[in-house]
Amino acid sequence: MANGFWDYSLRAFRTEGVAPALIALQDRAGAHVNLMLFCCWAASEGVAVDPKMLRAAKQSAGAWQREIVEPLRALRRRLKGGFDGFPPEEVEALRKQINGLEIEGERIEQGRLAALAAGKPRASADMRLAVAGLARYFAELGRRPTEEDANDLRTVVTRLFPGADQPPLSADDFAP
Repeated sequence: MANGFWDYSLRAFRTEGVAPALIALQDRAGAHVNLMLFCCWAASEGVAVDPKMLRAAKQSAGAWQREIVEPLRALRRRLKGGFDGFPPEEVEALRKQINGLEIEGERIEQGRLAALAAGKPRASADMRLAVAGLARYFAELGRRPTEEDANDLRTVVTRLFPGADQPPLSADDFAP
């Protein structure tokens, strides 16, 4: 299942509009990309991310993100555009290595998250499960999605569940 989640995430990031929306939500709302993807992946597997699973996912991913992935991301971003007085090509080579470590950290984390869905009851893949999971996640963040957040969430869900027979989504659909 871990490889399934990772493969899903790679496809999601290649889907038009999804990566910028997820990163905007990360930067603007403090939402964790892997947890948002987890809600969508689980829904694509027919698994509902209930409050207990979401709390376990947040706990599982939290320390790893804070202590491993976020410092790597901050360092990678710090090196973007160079470092004064150092050879640009060497700084860029280091930045790319750090990016690889950051991505590997994300993959390891996703393996832990995927294990939480193992053995859970399954239904049909359903966009509504993703919307409900994302709404729960934003409630856990203590944040009611703004209209801008809802636009990004709508982009993520509609692009990852194309052709789903659903009415248009509003900000209220992503609120607890």
